[in-house]
Amino acid sequence: TTSLIYVGRFCDPLALIGETAVDALSPATDFLTLEEVQTIQNAGYACSPGGFYWDYPTLLAWGVDTISSNDPASFSPAPP
Repeated sequence: TTSLIYVGRFCDPLALIGETAVDALSPATDFLTLEEVQTIQNAGYACSPGGFYWDYPTLLAWGVDTISSNDPASFSPAPP
């Protein structure tokens, strides 16, 4: 699987792909909107956001395919 990772707010995130063969786009969660998730998925790509801002309930409600992180502890439940 090849994912295009990007940070920023673009009018058309699909324009970033060009001739690059990718399976997924990984936008930053800081700027992500429901419309962007739908644009990515409707074009046939997986949406796998990552970043420093995490709102898991919203991301899951939006139907993202996966969540990318280089901090596995961020997925651990808080200690009691």
